[in-house]
Amino acid sequence: DKAFENTQGMRHRRGRSEEEAQETFIDLYYGYLNVPSIGRNLLGDSEYRWLMDELGPDDHAIAVLANGE
Repeated sequence: DKAFENTQGMRHRRGRSEEEAQETFIDLYYGYLNVPSIGRNLLGDSEYRWLMDELGPDDHAIAVLANGE
């Protein structure tokens, strides 16, 4: 991609074919942790309670998870 020419992002493409360069680079997931069913499943009960106690009334918590190179 021309937008990334001569940038550090191109280091991931060096030595790869055009086909390989078009493959998925990263799988990115996110979750809104304030929702009890999501927060408890991702964090467990005690960590969820701790996080909710740390947040103010208008605060929000999200989780960002990824796998990739």
